[in-house]
This record gives sequence, structure tokens and C-alpha cells, in this order.
Amino acid sequence: MLLLLPEGERITLSLKNTRPVDLMDLSEAFDGFAREYHRSVQGSSDPGYPNEVSLYVTEIHSGSIIAELAPLAPYALPLMENTNTVVDFCKNLKAAFDWLRGEGDKPEGVEAEQLENVEAIVRPVVKDTGSQLNIVGGVSARNLTIMTGPVSIVLDHSHASKISDGARRELALISRRKAGLHEMVVLQLYQARNDPKSKSGDRGIIESVQKQPVRVIFNNQGVKAKMLSGIKNPFKQAYLVDVSVETMQDRPVIYRIVEFHEVIKQGR
Repeated sequence: MLLLLPEGERITLSLKNTRPVDLMDLSEAFDGFAREYHRSVQGSSDPGYPNEVSLYVTEIHSGSIIAELAPLAPYALPLMENTNTVVDFCKNLKAAFDWLRGEGDKPEGVEAEQLENVEAIVRPVVKDTGSQLNIVGGVSARNLTIMTGPVSIVLDHSHASKISDGARRELALISRRKAGLHEMVVLQLYQARNDPKSKSGDRGIIESVQKQPVRVIFNNQGVKAKMLSGIKNPFKQAYLVDVSVETMQDRPVIYRIVEFHEVIKQGR
């Protein structure tokens, strides 16, 4: 059973298009919006923000493309009573938009995933010179006609294009910073073959570079043998290593382990 938490929170997305919208772009825009909301909830320091909360479509209205979204969770969480996830989320999203179009300061802790989500959200407006995206988030009354404490975002083609260009530019900068040699970083194996002679099948996560798993190769067999020697379950360990990061299309695609320093035991 899905429950609205807290009751009355809504986000209304209104895309006023002047030409047909590519279904893939529209799908990715909604997907980017959902991913960014979930990323925002997971990254919150407020204990009242549960990871289980996600955005769901509650209504589709007549018009160009108008959708009403609400945060839902699979069970009631009392700590959510005094939080306002939608308003906070929309404020943070507006701050990111303003910064990327050159009208505000850079928010703290900007990540590549956030930039990718933002670029996906504005993409339908970038591709239609006469379109406009309106985002309104707040707490609505039970009849859904009155919104309190709303945050309103209005993006036309010019604004969306600046935001998209800014997001792509920042992603390129992040990629260039990620590429090259990273010394004394923590690697956790995501998938590995516990065989020093193995040349494929290894994947790992280095959170300081990227939270998603990336293919791992070893500079030589000795490095891999030293890492895995005497380790019963390599997935329960973390490794302090020097790694050379290779990128493609602004994303890390290979971690080349140059040197292994020590095993870092997990807290569990």
C-alpha cells in the first residue's frame, strides 16, 4: 500500500510545447526528475527523509503536457510530519538551474549524476524554441486547488538552453578532473574473479571518482595477486590503491590499478 508523505505535497509539471515532443526525450525528462528527487532524498541529512520515498504520477491534466506528482512511500513514517520534501527539493532544483544559467551561486556538493538529471529535465524545452516548462511544488489543500508555500520555476527555450550548456560544460570539467592518476583512493570490488590470471570480469567502485561500478583492469598480474592473496571474500574488503582512470564521452570507463597499498576492513 502506497501512502502520501506528508499529505498534500504535490509537484505540478507543465510543458507547453509548440511541436510534437519526442517520446524518448519526454520519458527521460520524467526519469531525470524522478532520479534527481530520489538522489536529493538519499543525500538529505534530515532523519525524516526515508530512502523509500519516490515520486509517482497522481494525475494527468488536459493541456499540452501537464502532470501532477507526489512523494509516496510503502508505509507510514511519523518523522515525515514536520518535513517538506517537495518544497526543499524544488528550491534546490531552482538553485541548480539559476547557477547553470549564470544567475546564481554554485550549490554545494554538485555531482555528475545531478548534472545529468538536470540536462534530461530541460531537454524537451531545448529542442522546441517556442516551448516552456513550468514547475510548481508545494503543499496543496485537500481539494487540490490551493497551494501553500509554493516554489515556482519557469523555463523558456533560452533559459533551458543555457542550463543544458552549463550542465554539459560542468560534466566535461568533472570528467577531466576524474581522468588520469588518482593516488591512495579506496576501491571496493563490485564483481571480480578471484583468480590472479583473470583479465576480464572485474568491476569496482571508487566513490571519490564515481558511485557506479566501472571496469577494473590491473597494471600487471602481481598487483592483482597481491590484492587477492589470502582474501576469502574480496567483496567484503576495501582496497587502498593508486588508479589510472580512463574516460569516454566524459564518463569513467576503466580503472587501471597501478599499485596496491593495503586492505581496509569493512566496519560490518
